[in-house]
Amino acid sequence: MSQDFTVDDALADLVQQFADPFACLRELIQNSLDAGSPQVDVNVLWADGVVTLEVQDYGGGMDRQIIEQRLTRLFSSGKDGDLTKIGRFGIGFVSVFALQPDAVVVDTGRLGESWRVLFKRDRSFVRLALDEPLDGTCVRIMKALPEAELPALRARAREAVVKWCRFVDAEITVDGERIDRAFELADAPLQVCGQVGEQDVRVGYGEPWAGFYNKGLTLYEGPPDDSAPAQVRFAISGRNLEHTLTRDAVVHDAAWAQGMAEVKRLAAGPLVARWVQALRDREPAAFELLAGWPKGLSLPDAVRDAPAFTLAGGERRAVAKVQGKAVLRSTRADGLARVMAADGETVYVVEAPAQASALARWAEKATDVADGWLYRGDPPAAASYSALARAVEALLGARGAKLAAVHPVAYESPRDTARLPVIAAPAGATWAARSGATLLGQGFFDRRRDVWINVGHPAVQALLAVAEQAPEFAAYGLVKLFELDRDDARLATDLALFEAATKG
Repeated sequence: MSQDFTVDDALADLVQQFADPFACLRELIQNSLDAGSPQVDVNVLWADGVVTLEVQDYGGGMDRQIIEQRLTRLFSSGKDGDLTKIGRFGIGFVSVFALQPDAVVVDTGRLGESWRVLFKRDRSFVRLALDEPLDGTCVRIMKALPEAELPALRARAREAVVKWCRFVDAEITVDGERIDRAFELADAPLQVCGQVGEQDVRVGYGEPWAGFYNKGLTLYEGPPDDSAPAQVRFAISGRNLEHTLTRDAVVHDAAWAQGMAEVKRLAAGPLVARWVQALRDREPAAFELLAGWPKGLSLPDAVRDAPAFTLAGGERRAVAKVQGKAVLRSTRADGLARVMAADGETVYVVEAPAQASALARWAEKATDVADGWLYRGDPPAAASYSALARAVEALLGARGAKLAAVHPVAYESPRDTARLPVIAAPAGATWAARSGATLLGQGFFDRRRDVWINVGHPAVQALLAVAEQAPEFAAYGLVKLFELDRDDARLATDLALFEAATKG
């Protein structure tokens, strides 16, 4: 015997709540998990112009009472108050009609009863008793479909199952392929984990994004709200999280607030520490993150003030500015890295292998140290150096220059050794930017500066010999070189003439 029933007119309105018609697969899998099924198999079948979306589970199934009171009766659910089940509204099955099927067949069995419920196109249904015993529930959604459209439909079905169900604690297959996986936060190479109550929280750096899950089922994925920390991605999974009636957002209740508080705690402390450690360990992702940090967003203090990191290796160095701080990249440990760090600069010395794309992109933002920075080394002790330095100091003092001291120094870069005979530097500094290297003011508000004499420069070497007999003349030649350094072309001509004259 069978009975015919007509679904209430409100059903049409309820179907419209599902923006993605393939979200019905999420609802059916959710019901399967609530029934205690350890596995759910989704298959897309096609024969004779009809496609069938099949969802098979191995849970408790349904008897006649459950069919009448829950499957076919809207807004009636036995899940209220049970945190092991999240389909609290009793209307998830309605979503199958969002696909506008020609028929829906539900085969189910429980406690020795076996039933088939056949839903027709007009949403009326027939309940039929089956002779063969059944375990679990199989839902088949049938719809006429040209074979040419089958690949697109199969792809959409798989995409929906992956989106909504990939983190569930059960074996989920689509056309025989397992899609379930461990809970994770994607696209965040630097991340940390936390636990608060029954919630698993993951937070990492990257394009701002949020994910909320209940028992691994997706409640919401997308942009975070304004309360989330800047420049982080996070994912929260907890069985006390709830989705809204429309299934498109997570309820902002006490459980949500608990998870967000943990996100903020992790972002403010452990995540920053993870970044600093990644810099120490020379992880490419740490430097890629530093290079791509938004210009208008301050770096965390611990990252901004991280110490220098040194390596042994090759010879190339480069320097770049990040958030107004000097950032040195190098394939060797050198004095410049140490002194810049000692002066409070943020200095990162890292290897830049060609195969590391992140560091290769970082290198593109850098400039050669020889073009931007000079390191003051200690020259060999020689009386002629001191005599030349005293003479230069007296000559500049007579001109009224704001001079602190004159130092014979050895520049570290071979390129600088050959190019720069004299520069001016901040008083007491052990390294200096080349910009402003010829600035030595005479005004009331000008600060006193040091003058560094490059003892490795060939012109300075020639003047040292002159300084033994005529230090004032040697000082005149050196100060002239210093003034001409404002014009590279004139300096090159003058150096050539000077070297020719002193050799003669």
